[in-house]
Amino acid sequence: MTVAVVPLEYFPPLHSVALMAAADRVLWADTWPYRRQTRQSRSKLRNPNGWQWIALPMWSHQHGRPLREVKIDGNVPWHERQWRAFMYNYRSTMYFEYFEDDLAPLFDTAPEQLQAVNEATTRCTCSFAQIDTPFERASAHGIEALSEVRSTLQAEAVWVAHEHQEELGADAESEAYTVLAPYEHPTYRQNFDGFEPGMAAIDCLFNYGPEATRIMADGLSVPAV
Repeated sequence: MTVAVVPLEYFPPLHSVALMAAADRVLWADTWPYRRQTRQSRSKLRNPNGWQWIALPMWSHQHGRPLREVKIDGNVPWHERQWRAFMYNYRSTMYFEYFEDDLAPLFDTAPEQLQAVNEATTRCTCSFAQIDTPFERASAHGIEALSEVRSTLQAEAVWVAHEHQEELGADAESEAYTVLAPYEHPTYRQNFDGFEPGMAAIDCLFNYGPEATRIMADGLSVPAV
């Protein structure tokens, strides 16, 4: 059995979704420290000028706290602005209307728990990609470090994306887990001229629908178990 350890991200990028699709189980690292200026609280959308961040308004002085305890500033109506960004940038894509009814409820309210928002956007993205890998929280198992994952979950291998090495505190010399080779980002058709890598995986889904899962998987190099 393989376990992919991934940080809880706001609308996760392609490499995270590809890794979750390839594993037997996914462990969300909700006990790891919250890090500012990561995809834990922001994501990238394609726009006519190239790309833009959509960022959640976070309360100050939360860096380093366990992610499950981190709060979003509830005084800022971020959900309304970000839904407008999705509508403006993706309304004309081939699959936006196909996914719209399931996506729109994510922006009906502005939850204050970062973990809840990230879980919802990750589940939504994986649902659109038809990924049914079981998800679990690290907190449910009392796991706070990568070195604890293999023995606690009785995994044959623990996978960490190369892009998450620093965020998850990975040590390339440890035998407790495997660090993946760098993700070779695929080039695909986007809604505007040119190509911008590093978008949220939902960007690929809006343009390709179910075929996006194969496109995302093409860039992943998974070690043998």
